[in-house]
Amino acid sequence: MLRHLCLSFALIVGLQAQDLNLPASLTESELLRLDEIGGLRDVTPPPINEFNLVSEYDKADGVIFAWSNSYSTLIRQLITAVSQSDTAYVIVGNSSTQSSVTSLLNSSGADLSRVIFLIESLNSVWMRDYGPWWGLDTSGQRGIVDFIYNRPRPLDDVFPQALASAWNLPYYGPDLVHPGGNFIVDGHGRAFATTLIQSENSNYSYADISTIFSNYGGIDTLILLTPMQYDGTGHIDMFCKLLNDSTFIVGEYATPGDGAGNNYTILNQNATLLESLTSSTGQPYQVERILMPPYSGSISYTYTNSLIINNTVLVPIYGFASDAAALALYEELMPNYDIQGFDCNAIISSNGAIHCITKLAMSSQPVDCIPGDLNLDTQTNIQDLVILVNLIMGEIEQTPELTCSGDLNEDDDISVQDIVLLVQMILN
Repeated sequence: MLRHLCLSFALIVGLQAQDLNLPASLTESELLRLDEIGGLRDVTPPPINEFNLVSEYDKADGVIFAWSNSYSTLIRQLITAVSQSDTAYVIVGNSSTQSSVTSLLNSSGADLSRVIFLIESLNSVWMRDYGPWWGLDTSGQRGIVDFIYNRPRPLDDVFPQALASAWNLPYYGPDLVHPGGNFIVDGHGRAFATTLIQSENSNYSYADISTIFSNYGGIDTLILLTPMQYDGTGHIDMFCKLLNDSTFIVGEYATPGDGAGNNYTILNQNATLLESLTSSTGQPYQVERILMPPYSGSISYTYTNSLIINNTVLVPIYGFASDAAALALYEELMPNYDIQGFDCNAIISSNGAIHCITKLAMSSQPVDCIPGDLNLDTQTNIQDLVILVNLIMGEIEQTPELTCSGDLNEDDDISVQDIVLLVQMILN
């Protein structure tokens, strides 16, 4: 009974605060209410059968947004862009807001046939941090994994559970505090975060955290990086992004003085660590550096806080000279993607950008199989050949995705014959 009374009170508070203008970081008043974190959200047992979290660059049905009047210009632009080829799921507090947002989107040129509204009360706009994580079981059944939001924002924290109920999906809630901006997964059992996860779960050891990830998301390897200082969140997406199975971009500062605190060195050390690791493709990670604008006015400007939605990449820009180079690097590394830049000056001072306010709704068919493209970078080249050889030699684990793209002669077997066909594809 008390739980329902608390939830009712939280709903009233949420309805009075539909502007959703809380920062990504903790407010001073929230620092006094840390004991409320996770208070309304259910903890559940893990999936019974094998269940694997999917990556951001796997196939998605669309993007989930929380509407906020405070950032309406940026969100409207993003929804309009997404609606041109994918579905935008827009969370609003009531039908009146839905009507006004519909008018705004219509005037912006959004394809309203690809905009789906969901009415739910929320506390903040930071969908990345509290929104659902998606996984698939061996039969292809989608399910939602939901970690505890590291803020005392009860409406946000219970949103994934409400979404799972509304969409009739399995829901799994581990007892682990973990914001989504501090999580990268590759869909092949590897995950990346900063050491923030250890400080926020001091009752667990690294082995305990790894076990939770394994049980709830099929993660067998957890790599921890050092968070940036003074960025307001400590999240990995403020300085790092995985573009495909084997390519990272990691932020860098031109000089030590450009980064706050020790961030110049921290980013270099993180890049070096990633370069020393072997990816799920069996080869070392390709780590490319992306120049970050100097820290200014307590703001950490980031270009890695972008969103990959199928064949489109939405990138934050700020009006700096470095914007062009950042967009050019994305275009170089992702040549078959549509790279779009969006002015994020209105939101970056609240410690987040595009990635922070979006969450994908992943497809139940996570990969469009492209014969020969084993590393999912939309190209067929020598890197795919190396993966196929390692796959045949048993150096890397065979997955349905790799089998789909590597079985070029469609005989339901990965063999030397497929290598011959792939060589011919590359030469042609």
